[in-house]
Amino acid sequence: MSLANPRWGAPRIHGELLKIGIEVSQATVAKYTIRHPKPPSQTWRTFLKNHAKSLVAADFFVVPTIAFQLLFVFAILDHDRRRPIHFAVTSHPTEEWTARQLLDAFPWDSAPRHLLRDRDGCYGDKFQQTAKWMGIDEVLTAPRSPWQNAYVERFIGSVRCECLDHVMVFHETGLPRILKDYFQYYEGTRTHLSLDKDAPISRPVQPPVIGRIVEVPQVGGLHHRYERIAASMGTRFLAQRLDCLPCLCLQYRSGNGFVPVAIVFVYRRGLGTVRPARMEFLIGTRRIICCYSRALSGFSCASVTGVALPS
Repeated sequence: MSLANPRWGAPRIHGELLKIGIEVSQATVAKYTIRHPKPPSQTWRTFLKNHAKSLVAADFFVVPTIAFQLLFVFAILDHDRRRPIHFAVTSHPTEEWTARQLLDAFPWDSAPRHLLRDRDGCYGDKFQQTAKWMGIDEVLTAPRSPWQNAYVERFIGSVRCECLDHVMVFHETGLPRILKDYFQYYEGTRTHLSLDKDAPISRPVQPPVIGRIVEVPQVGGLHHRYERIAASMGTRFLAQRLDCLPCLCLQYRSGNGFVPVAIVFVYRRGLGTVRPARMEFLIGTRRIICCYSRALSGFSCASVTGVALPS
């Protein structure tokens, strides 16, 4: 008990022992209490856990282009849910540019309490003044100690291993598009061990009774998201579950007025035909046809076929 609680003295330990039915004198407890050589302080891991909800981490990493130009990516990561909050790309990072990214990442009164970063010269006095004006307490890591900023370093490693190592960056304009697609996958789909196999934006568990499994490509096909689609569902449910696919919304006029909006999901070179009171979902080699029902005042699934789609 004395080892686990170095801040406790003999009276505190004696009172705790009495609560669990161990009756000894306080003098005996003081005799066997361990004397710590220096004032105890919390470890770095304990500090990160205690301030996870009000702590963000920032860091730079370099991405070379196909023409050997170096692009600097500035990323800010939330410690609580491992969620990337903000990122920006530039070829010439300056103090003013970095300070501006801090203002863009936390508008109004959304600034965190602590900001963990290294001692990179790109921050400078402008960044420190901006952080102080926003009420952010900067926590600096020790020199050459990337392990003290482990969460953002692990995040950068995932970006390289799961995305940047498999694509070619041509110029500064194309890199933000690649990172934006991966960050959407990272925070909405990718599971994390530290979050009990959940995503930063929590994903509900879908039991097998819901229906078939659908594979949705993400990050240009480098990764995939798997969802279950029920045999009978409404338009709103389909739109929420398949929002990562590109869609085209149309509206037709018939003799009795306007037909409800028909949605066509496009996959590869296949494009479903939009017809009045009917919508077709083309997902890989699966075609889901939903017809309008006047009784239900909405769409219901009419058939699910597995025929190959025309190219």
